[in-house]
Amino acid sequence: MIFGVVAVVLDGHPYQVASFRREGPYLDGRRPSYVEPADAPADARRRDFTINALLYDPLADEVLDLVDGRADLDRRLIRTVGDPAARLGEDRLRMLRAVRFAAELGFAIDPAALAVIVRQAGEIRGVSAERIRQAKEVGAQTLAVGCPFCMIMLTDAAKAEAPNMLVRDVVEIIVDNLVTK
Repeated sequence: MIFGVVAVVLDGHPYQVASFRREGPYLDGRRPSYVEPADAPADARRRDFTINALLYDPLADEVLDLVDGRADLDRRLIRTVGDPAARLGEDRLRMLRAVRFAAELGFAIDPAALAVIVRQAGEIRGVSAERIRQAKEVGAQTLAVGCPFCMIMLTDAAKAEAPNMLVRDVVEIIVDNLVTK
């Protein structure tokens, strides 16, 4: 079985449709070692952020929320599914995604996830050159805009290191750690 995402346009709105899957361990910090069919709960548990783990059942016309993604949407919060260190460590690109979502949506990053991002920013070197180029473009756009409403909730340890840190500051930390391959 081939797994992927298909874009479906309905009434002029694009939707991403994917089959439910479970992933094996991430051995290279970017891709799972295997992918296999799964049920909805297993698929939701493998997602990066709770807001990305919301599933829609078109036949029942209902949203399945197995990891409190709706509550995080209401709180305007980017939070990982499960342990932030494990989830962000599986795929280094997720650190960039967290910052991009926060910057684009004006959401806060969960304090535990933010601490992992700041601590592991140097690990971003493992991401492909194409992804790094895209991150630099997003980083430059975010820094240029300034994102004044993107205040991040900080842990006490993070406050001591970087008081009043904004999403653009986290982007800058990550972009500073990027190297062209």
